[in-house]
Amino acid sequence: MPTSAAAVVLALGALFGVAWISRAAPRPQDWAFGAAMLAWLLCLCSSLVLQHLPGHAAAAALARLGCQWLLLASALLLLLQCHSSWPRGRIGMLCWLAFALAGSALALAPDAPALHRLAAAAGLWPLQLWLGLNVLGALVVALLLVRELRRRPQAMRWMALLITICGLGMLLSDWETSRQQPWAASGQHFLFALALFAYWLASRFRMREPVPSGWMHRDELAQELHDGVGSQLVSILSSLDASSPAQRRTAQALQSCLIELKLLVDGMEADCSLMSHLASLRYRMDPLLAAAHIRMEWLVTNEDSLSHVRGDAAKHVLRLTQEALANVINHSKARTVTVLCRHRLEIDSLLLCVADDGRGIRPGRRGSLGKGLPGMRRRAQLLGGRLSIESGPQGGTVIQLLVPMARLRAGPAAPD
Repeated sequence: MPTSAAAVVLALGALFGVAWISRAAPRPQDWAFGAAMLAWLLCLCSSLVLQHLPGHAAAAALARLGCQWLLLASALLLLLQCHSSWPRGRIGMLCWLAFALAGSALALAPDAPALHRLAAAAGLWPLQLWLGLNVLGALVVALLLVRELRRRPQAMRWMALLITICGLGMLLSDWETSRQQPWAASGQHFLFALALFAYWLASRFRMREPVPSGWMHRDELAQELHDGVGSQLVSILSSLDASSPAQRRTAQALQSCLIELKLLVDGMEADCSLMSHLASLRYRMDPLLAAAHIRMEWLVTNEDSLSHVRGDAAKHVLRLTQEALANVINHSKARTVTVLCRHRLEIDSLLLCVADDGRGIRPGRRGSLGKGLPGMRRRAQLLGGRLSIESGPQGGTVIQLLVPMARLRAGPAAPD
């Protein structure tokens, strides 16, 4: 193993770096990395005790426990940094907690009689049960990272996959040596912790890239729009006379502008998902629909595959949905509108449907709806999808968008 004192100093330095760099706005990734360094420090200190007191059972158990939590926190850091939805979901966190409990139990008590019997039945040494569980966990993390890479290749995701493969190699090496000697932290563990430190630093400095001169930071711009333009629109709306038909129309136009501004501010978060965009749209459109006495049925399923639709593709779907709802409010005289969005697994496509029970669109009136319908068709074309607009003889309009998920993952085409 490298000089133990130097390794301890590195772990303490990493912890100090986490506290200093993340003092203003800590992220979940920073907490995960801090936990990983604390676990690594426990592993190092216990290994130092083992060097002076070989065979000390408590020190050996704590060293394994430190290594276990180093691996657990590392997996959490890599998946969070790569925007995987798995650790943020309830099922994902329950699986992580169950794995943490099982791994910690095996690390602390590999010589328990029940584990001896289980290992003998499987033809393994007791310590190999613990290592085997972690090998399985590393494979699962690698598969999740490969899935994220297929959706959107990025340098940080490739780095995360490389670190995971290094960790897998470290565990397999421990597996080979576990028959001849007790487990102990080695140079490979030191290099793994060092690679994790470099990865965390890269993620922090990537966030702090300088903004080009003349550009506002996204959060500052959003706040300025909200406090400046938004406040002015609200003031104008409150000064209009509701008894005047002309001013009512002006108020309706200003209200639409205010909704547009709020959606713009809501969507300024980097890499915002489709589910976040649609949730914001629902919240912002509810007052307009209520004012028009239109009831909305919201049938948007919170699916993992839809949460990974991000960037320009998500914004095109948002704008198309917004335009469809605006047409319902302004032209349909409907009582009910239904918004449906889901992943059709049988054809691996996103289905968006906005249906109302209004008066429908007569063939001769489509040109009177301004640029709304052509704009929707253009967005569908950029997404590589198919848009259909149908009205029945008894009224009602159904706007349906169908886009292959592969096209959404690749991103929209550039406009001509």
